[in-house]
Amino acid sequence: MDNNTIETATATASTPLIATLLETRLENNERVTLSDLASAGNMSVIETRKTLVQVFGNRVVFKRGRTGGIILA
Repeated sequence: MDNNTIETATATASTPLIATLLETRLENNERVTLSDLASAGNMSVIETRKTLVQVFGNRVVFKRGRTGGIILA
């Protein structure tokens, strides 16, 4: 098994966890960052971002900087 296959399998298994975690934190008005979600899902930040885009499409917005985070439109 190559690394790409392993990363794809991990992303697929972690997708429901990441989506649920994001929605729960946003409902509670908590700040959400990619690094928090990536560590919770045991994935890289890049794979987490790709997964969120696949799940939420144009609804997900990523803000950079000190006050940045993830927003669902």
